[in-house]
Amino acid sequence: MTDGTEPREIDELRRETEAGAGTLLTRLRRTFKPRNVEEPIDYYWHRPLAALLVEGIKDWPVTPNQVTLASGFVSILSGCALTLGAYVAPWWAALGGALLLLSIVLDCADGQLARLRGTSSPIGRVLDGFADILAPVSVYLGMTLYLLAHGNAHSQVWPLAWASSLSLLWHAQVYDANKNVHLHASRPDFSLGGATLMTPEAVYAYADEYRANGERVYAFMMRFFAGWTRSQLGAVRPWLDPARSPQNELERALYLRIFGRSMAVLTWLGLGTHLFLLTVAAWLTPLTTVAIWLAWLIIAGPMNVACAWQVWTQRARVTAFERQLASLRASS
Repeated sequence: MTDGTEPREIDELRRETEAGAGTLLTRLRRTFKPRNVEEPIDYYWHRPLAALLVEGIKDWPVTPNQVTLASGFVSILSGCALTLGAYVAPWWAALGGALLLLSIVLDCADGQLARLRGTSSPIGRVLDGFADILAPVSVYLGMTLYLLAHGNAHSQVWPLAWASSLSLLWHAQVYDANKNVHLHASRPDFSLGGATLMTPEAVYAYADEYRANGERVYAFMMRFFAGWTRSQLGAVRPWLDPARSPQNELERALYLRIFGRSMAVLTWLGLGTHLFLLTVAAWLTPLTTVAIWLAWLIIAGPMNVACAWQVWTQRARVTAFERQLASLRASS
């Protein structure tokens, strides 16, 4: 495997440790997601901060799901602080940015803690997805109220707020779907909690299992998740077919060669990147409201163009992969 593949990343980590360079961050990088599906801002900023937090709480009687709930709660506080910035004092907006950063770190820490303990689970993935919704909703609402309170017209604020927030949702869905396919195709050994690619039927099966165990709340959440993400889950179904899914290292290398660059672009379109933009905007907001406008315009403008191009060209990559995969298997 060559050029950015995860097996090489694992070998580098092993060599660092054997050479005595096993620093705290090096050790905790083992709890990160593979580098070539991870958002750069997460890998180099949010996850190292989360790794320090995980190192501090790994022996505490706290579960990853509790960390997820804490992340959702803090994200709501972030939106509340931004609202106070609108109506009480502008410096509250900067505090909202600090709380948003804490929420992101907690959101990274839950999965890292679960992987460190070997307790990743399907319900953890679903609960994390619910918590992820709270941060952008809270922050966009707080920022919208901030702009309105500082004299900006409703006719200007609301259209861009909706355009930017819906763009964020679209980008995150495209990134997540492709990330899961990429992990399934190139790192079948890596677990997000349950199967990397889950069909609606698989999610409903998990729901039935939780219900049989008396965990009715978890069962309801799984069913709601299956309904909410049905189109996204259905879109990954073809990659479960052995006719398309890579079955060995040579086929995985072919997948990485064709889809690697596309995935590298998509890693700039995940939720962490968007929330980082909104965090910086919140910090700068007490100085100028232009920071909010600029963050929203970047999300609704250049990031939309990048996402649209990736979606538009995906079919050509899939066709090329299927053709070369068939040729590779025929020659073998």
